[in-house]
This record gives sequence, structure tokens and C-alpha cells, in this order.
Amino acid sequence: MKTKFLTVLLPIVLLVYLPLLSVAQSAQKQEQTFTPEHLREDFTRFRSALEEAHPGLYRYTPKAVFDAKFDSTFATLSNPKSEQEFYVALKPLVTLIRCGHTKFLPKGEYNYWFHAGQLFPLKLYITGSKAHILYSYDGAAEAPAGAELRAINGKPFGDILQKLLPNVSFADGLVQSSKYIELSKYFSGYYASFIEATPVYSVTYSGADGKEVTAEYPAIRLETLKASEQQKEEAKPKQSPFSLTFNEENVAVLNVDWFMNSEEAKFKKFMAEAFKTIKERNPKALVIDLRYNEGGMDSYGMLLSSYLADKPFQYFKKVVSKSNKKFSFSDRAHEPWYYGYFRSRMRKNDEGTYDVQPRKYLKEIQPARDAFTGDVYVLTNGWSFSVTGEFASVVHHMGRATFVGQETGGAYQGDNSGYFSILPLPNTNIDLGIPLWAYYTAIAKEPVKDRGIIPHHIVEPTVQDVLTGTDRELLYTLELIRKKAASQANSK
Repeated sequence: MKTKFLTVLLPIVLLVYLPLLSVAQSAQKQEQTFTPEHLREDFTRFRSALEEAHPGLYRYTPKAVFDAKFDSTFATLSNPKSEQEFYVALKPLVTLIRCGHTKFLPKGEYNYWFHAGQLFPLKLYITGSKAHILYSYDGAAEAPAGAELRAINGKPFGDILQKLLPNVSFADGLVQSSKYIELSKYFSGYYASFIEATPVYSVTYSGADGKEVTAEYPAIRLETLKASEQQKEEAKPKQSPFSLTFNEENVAVLNVDWFMNSEEAKFKKFMAEAFKTIKERNPKALVIDLRYNEGGMDSYGMLLSSYLADKPFQYFKKVVSKSNKKFSFSDRAHEPWYYGYFRSRMRKNDEGTYDVQPRKYLKEIQPARDAFTGDVYVLTNGWSFSVTGEFASVVHHMGRATFVGQETGGAYQGDNSGYFSILPLPNTNIDLGIPLWAYYTAIAKEPVKDRGIIPHHIVEPTVQDVLTGTDRELLYTLELIRKKAASQANSK
């Protein structure tokens, strides 16, 4: 059902992928200020919409905590603010929901980009509390590839990170892995929005001899950053989002880059042919690569899990919505025109929420024909999210795979997603994207409360791996398979 996210979230998708307003327009927009009355009106709309429609508002954060945070934030709106200042004031509230599907984005901006003419010029790789420099977006400026970044404009990177993390909402529950990937991808925008934008950036990093070096780098424009990223993306070899290969040791590797392909028949055909081939080849093991797979359609994850099952299983325990009535703000929001059909089929349950129909998502699933019953290894990272997180949760719970990599961005117990309501706030015009359905995977108990799927083997690429294109997680997994095969051979 997560493809409905694309249907209704088109305004937000456009913010990310379509050309921007000019820098001049952006600068003009940032100079506009809003009266306390307008800010409070937007805030009230923001709060009431979340309380009315969000099915998981208190899934990870108690209502009392939220109420106190709502009230304290409202109290800060007694003076005029720019759109950026208002956005910065409210973003921690979105993060507090701990729902990676809830969106809060300025209209007409590229993700979180304010100050589009004065952006930080270096691409970073952020892991844990450290950041390493990969390259300069502006080819004219040399960057010490692989060096650890220590400070920006005199601010220690650890302090910068602690200020940015409360504003990174792309994560479910208490997951952190997805936040580091998000920051690595959009650091320049986050830094400009939540810390500062300057014409020149003073960058302190570790030199080759381990001593600190400070150098100045001119700020770049967003167009420069986009062109650099596009050039690198175009240089990558083109490949299908789904592929099956076998290495010389007869290990099958199934790559699933996304579940968003709208042509479900093609996905079903590919999986049927892939697992038929796997059965015929009888590999030592099957490796399923789900890194950077942000999700898509529920049915894709359900289908793939059936090819790993050795007995009937349940995928979802429940799928619920907050209400089966039209929201008070629906006339001002972007919602699917056909969503009324789903509302009409929802029925109130004993918990006070509304069961989402159809019930097919709760039915028992049978193992697929040609299901693989051998050793399975699943590769995940922080951007294994949404449907991918649900799939990983069910397969992990079934005990059908060994997981390698980093914790998934999607939570073990499910997520809030499905259909969306996109509400532009009346004055600042910032878009609030609210997922309308809460999905709960059919698990008995979370291994670690409010977290994602934590791999059996935690493996994280180093900055040198990123620079050289070394696939540390896959290499580690193949070595696990070799060791198990050798151990089994020796025991005979």
C-alpha cells in the first residue's frame, strides 16, 4: 500500500526531484516574516491535524510528553519569525513522533535547503559520532578524501551532530542508523537550515600525519551541488532494480533495490523465475540485498517473504486508522480522491481505532511454490525502510535468515504509512505530510523495544570502503558462508 504514498505525496516528491526556485526567489522567501498571530494559526493547524489524523502519534512518545512539548513550542511564538525560524522551531516536534513517514517540508524547496546560495561545499560520510570527507562538490576546490572532519567554523563536529540529530525525522522508533545516512546525503541542507550559512567555511580536519589542518572553502550554490550529484549518479552502471546472480562458489545473490515498481505482474514474474532458478541451481546459500531499499508496495514484501517460508505464517497483526470520518482539514489538504471508499469500509475495534479493510493483509500466507528452504542471509542498513522493514521483521521473526549490516530504519513492530494527507499550513505554506494507517507486523515480541531489525552481524563500511567501492557487508557475508561450509565439511 505504500505506493499510495507517491500518489498523494506528489507535492512533496516534487520538492525533492524537480528543479528549484531561483536563488533570488529563495532569498526573498527567507526575508519574509510572519506575525505571531499567523505563526500561532499555523501551529494550531499543525497540532490539531496531527492529533486528529496521525494513527501513531503516541506510538513511541507518551501523550503527556507531547502535550508539554506542544505547549512549550507554542509559547515561543510570541515574536515575528521567518519561515525558516518557524520551520526550525517545529521540526523537533516532527522528530518526536519517531515516524519516518511523517513529513514536514517547505514548499518549493529541495528537501531542507534554506540559503541555497551559501551551502557547505564538502560531501561527508557520517558514521556514529564521526564524519569523513569524501569530495568537494565544486571540482575547483581540493578536498582531502578520507580525512576526518573535526570542526566547521570552529564548531566541533560532535556538537554539530548533537544539534542536528533532533531535527532528523527519517527514522522509526529509536533507530539512529537511518539518521546518519540522511545526514550524509543532505548535510549541506541541514547545516544551512539548523546551524548557519556563511560565504566561506573554515574546515578543520585531520591531516595525513594526524595533526589538525584548517582550510577555507567558499560556499557553493545548490545548482553546483545538484550537478555534482547528478554527474556521479549518471556515471554509475545502469541496472535493473531486481537481479539474481550466482558467484563462482554457487552462492545466489538477489538484489532488490526497491519495492516501488508499479508493474506488479513483472515483479511476480521475476520472483517466480528467480526462485525456480534458485531451486534448480541449489546454491550453498541465498543472499538478499535490501540495503537502501526504502520500501514500496506491501504485496511485494509479502510475496518475497512467502519464498522464504517453510510453513504458513502471518505477516501483519493489524492495520488501523485513527478515524473513518472525513478530517476537519480534508478540504484544505491533498488526499486521494478515492480515500472515502476506504473510510466507508473501516470498522471501529475494541481499542478505539478503526480496522482497515481489506482483511487480506491479515490472512495467513502459505509458502510459495519453489520456496527456498536453505540458508538465507539478508543485508540491511539504515535506509532499509517501510515495506523493507516490515519484510525484514517478519523474516527475522520466523528465524529464516541471518542478518548482516546495520540496523534497519524501519521499526521491528511496523510503521505508519499507507495513504497520506498532505496539509499546507495556511500562512507559511509548509507541507505537513501525515500517514493515515498504522501497520503492526505479526511478531510475538520485539527483540529490542522500539528499535529496528538489529543484524546478527553488525558490519559498517569504512570511509576507505566508500572511496574504493569495497562492499564490506557482502564480503563479510560470503566469508560467513565459506566458514559454515568448511565447518560442515569437516564434521562429516
